[in-house]
Amino acid sequence: MAFLLALLAWSGCSPISGVNEDEEKNPYYLAGKSRVNSMDYQGAIESFEKALESNPRSASAHFELGLLYEQRMNDYATAIYHYQKHLNLRPKSNMAESVRQRIASCKVDLAKSVAFSLVNQQVHSQLTQLTTENAALREEIRGLKEKSRLAQEAALPSNRPAPVANSPPANPVFGATNRAPAPSERVPSTAAPPIQTRPPATARTHLVKRGETMASIAREYGLDLPKLLAANPTVEPRRLRAGQTITVPPP
Repeated sequence: MAFLLALLAWSGCSPISGVNEDEEKNPYYLAGKSRVNSMDYQGAIESFEKALESNPRSASAHFELGLLYEQRMNDYATAIYHYQKHLNLRPKSNMAESVRQRIASCKVDLAKSVAFSLVNQQVHSQLTQLTTENAALREEIRGLKEKSRLAQEAALPSNRPAPVANSPPANPVFGATNRAPAPSERVPSTAAPPIQTRPPATARTHLVKRGETMASIAREYGLDLPKLLAANPTVEPRRLRAGQTITVPPP
């Protein structure tokens, strides 16, 4: 027995190394190593996974997949899985300590990537909020411009022609007698009939409900947004809150 053990030691053979050699002779494993050398990393992953399908206990295939997912795919969670499978299958391999270090490094990189993802979500949320506020500001600016335009039009003088005064009667024709015109000859009066004025419409009030905006309130009452804004000069459209009272001008 001692002689046989010495012979095995001299030949460099061991049960672990024998298993390792058998794993590395798998045709899918060899194809994966070849594709790594040709920098076809996705093809190499497919080959090593086929090697695991033919031999689920191939620690060498797990190790190669761990390297590929860590160094080429930046998929640290999957790399940790394959490294851990390698340690479970061969806890005393020559690469065990190196694999443990690789797992620790992958955990650090995984934590960084998760933190970066959270930061991206916060930035996206802030960007969405800024976009919404920008749209509200644009709507408010359009309303103010429309209000200014209406005020300028109201300040312009009217283009209606001034009324023409009645000219004095012409000199009587020679030989004609001065007489009052007959009723049929009288010129009808050009005075405009009196304008019947309506009593002024009274303004109404509206109690703001949750989710309403100045634009939605104007649409509800069939009003232009600038007219509603002009009737509420102290109200800030961006700070509209539920329960607030809004003056609704007559249409």
